[in-house]
Amino acid sequence: MIDKFFFIALGAAFGGYIRVYLSKLIGNNIKSKENIVIYLNILTCFLAGLIFSLEKDQSIYIFSRRINDFLVVGLLGCVSTYSGFAKEIIKIFFDKEWLKLIIFIFKSIFGCLFVIGISYYLVSTFIN
Repeated sequence: MIDKFFFIALGAAFGGYIRVYLSKLIGNNIKSKENIVIYLNILTCFLAGLIFSLEKDQSIYIFSRRINDFLVVGLLGCVSTYSGFAKEIIKIFFDKEWLKLIIFIFKSIFGCLFVIGISYYLVSTFIN
């Protein structure tokens, strides 16, 4: 059990660094700060879709359970920004920008579902 927490914590440490780095990199190139949250979530969903697709066939063990804990729970869990997503929703809500709020939620949720599906499909197609 201790080694599971170690791998998750190690992934989270790297994920936190990557999140800060990518936030600054993306933030320097876009005007709308809430889009940083969307881009980070879409990136992590794409990568998660790749990993989930590789795990689909249980007869193929691409990653050990500890590597999966490191990648999915630790690293991608820290890079993804649910707390940032919630913060942006509250901020837009209190600014009473209703159309912007609807568009932000729509882009975040459906964008992430779309890229998970695409990455899952791509890997499944190339493996089979």
